[in-house]
Amino acid sequence: MYSIEITSFNNNNVVQKANNTFDIKETFNYNIILRREGIVQNGFLLIDGVFNQFGEQRTIALGKEEKTPFINCFGLFTCSYDGQFIATFDVSTTKLSGVEAKNILEYVYHNSQELFTSNLNKTRNFTSGGSTKNNLSLFNYIGVIKELLACLKSFLPILKNKALYKIRKEITIERYEENCATSKSLEWILANLDKHIYGNSLKGLPGAFEIDGTFALPNQIEIEKNIKDFSIYENKIIIGAIKTLELRIRDTIYLVKSNIEDNDIIDEKFASFNTIKKILLSSELNNLAEAKHTLYELKNNYFSFFNTVPSIQEKPKLTHNFRRKKHYRNIYEKVRLLYDSSLLPTGIHLVLGIKNIDILYEYYVFYKIIDLFKQLYGEPTKVETEEKEQIIKYVEFINEQGMTFRVHYQLRINKEKITPSYPWLKLFVNSNTASHYTPDIVVEFEFNSVFNYAIFDAKYSTKKWIEGTSVNIGNTTQTVINKYYLSVSHRGEPYKKIDYLFLVYPSRISAKFFTKETDYYPIIAAIPSVPNNNSHLQDIIETIARNWANNTQAHHPKPSI
Repeated sequence: MYSIEITSFNNNNVVQKANNTFDIKETFNYNIILRREGIVQNGFLLIDGVFNQFGEQRTIALGKEEKTPFINCFGLFTCSYDGQFIATFDVSTTKLSGVEAKNILEYVYHNSQELFTSNLNKTRNFTSGGSTKNNLSLFNYIGVIKELLACLKSFLPILKNKALYKIRKEITIERYEENCATSKSLEWILANLDKHIYGNSLKGLPGAFEIDGTFALPNQIEIEKNIKDFSIYENKIIIGAIKTLELRIRDTIYLVKSNIEDNDIIDEKFASFNTIKKILLSSELNNLAEAKHTLYELKNNYFSFFNTVPSIQEKPKLTHNFRRKKHYRNIYEKVRLLYDSSLLPTGIHLVLGIKNIDILYEYYVFYKIIDLFKQLYGEPTKVETEEKEQIIKYVEFINEQGMTFRVHYQLRINKEKITPSYPWLKLFVNSNTASHYTPDIVVEFEFNSVFNYAIFDAKYSTKKWIEGTSVNIGNTTQTVINKYYLSVSHRGEPYKKIDYLFLVYPSRISAKFFTKETDYYPIIAAIPSVPNNNSHLQDIIETIARNWANNTQAHHPKPSI
């Protein structure tokens, strides 16, 4: 059995545990000591599901001070050592209040659920309620449901040709056709003479026969037919699985809704997991609603085709048919997994967090700038997205004068000799130390072959790193200036620079300009952007758009704040 002791260097306090969870601050430094039967352990704790910029799992060194090991994490996370669960951490962010975090994340979720959920950490889940490989967290449980739905959907097109059946003999009375007669038909004809048509005029007609001096033609006939009977065990399991799936989705939706309706207290000072619990659950509720709709369509198709097949709602046995037919084997595996799986016995126990809140903040600023341009010019004339991931690459607006404004997300700026990301792009990297840059947001202006640029770098950082002191600007700001001002130029005009460079960060204070001279370019400033404090960002967007529209030269008056 392991024991863990955590000390915060920021307040020299031992971190207390409540409900088996440690309260951690994202920007604090910690020392973690791990013991097993009293013996201090060496090595590293793994933060489950969180990776660094090189794709390596993030770790915490044991027995020494670690600086901000949970930086950019937000919510519930688990740590493990030597493959064993050690502890759960509720990581709060000190950069946002509870209300601000809730509003920012809801805003990103509203604009793109895919981007929001892609930054959730739900790789590994532990619970004090006795987790087993079959007792799943909500997110893994919904994953099982979605896998079975996908399997049923892929199987549907091949039902008509490849659905398994057994041949069943069936005796039926049908309208007489000569080529339908079977060995059973003659017996029936002779036993049912009263059901034939008689008359000498029938002589010579196909199927007519002479009897007692006249001719008879059968009106009906008994035949023995080979019928495809789909009521076999494997198909009964499929129908039963659909019914079981319907119940599972219904019950899970009810469970999630009951948790969303709880009144969670939002901490005004710090943003913690409870701040975003409802947003995360809403994300999964949306997935469940989509699964319910998909199942409704699949159910109609399956029940129509297997209209006489009864259901068996139980864990399937591996029969010969399940084993030898690939499409049936796939369904068997997913159905078996469904019956093997259940939600954790403690109910909707959530162990998850946001592993890249800094990236979500970038999206927040990106969508906010897009919305500000919508206020100026209405809906965009073009939205360019990644084909596979459906992530927005840029949004284009055209005003009444035919001037084009593009808002790019992570625009790749190459060196001058490398083909630009877009044929019209004028920027290039003028540096010997980098092959390319990808600033968070680039606003591009184009009119009559004149191009102007503003770079917005969203920094989920504190005032100290952005604004610095009265003597020196912040380290983060200096790095951004070195990259995007000193090392980015216009193609064919290496001495021409961008017009504006803004660092956007979560703050409740006013904007700060680092370039005081009216005619000094580019204008460099730190701009706050959080809910209820976006007036500075709005003024910047309106001013540079107006300046570019009124004067397409390189020098413009500084925006007013």
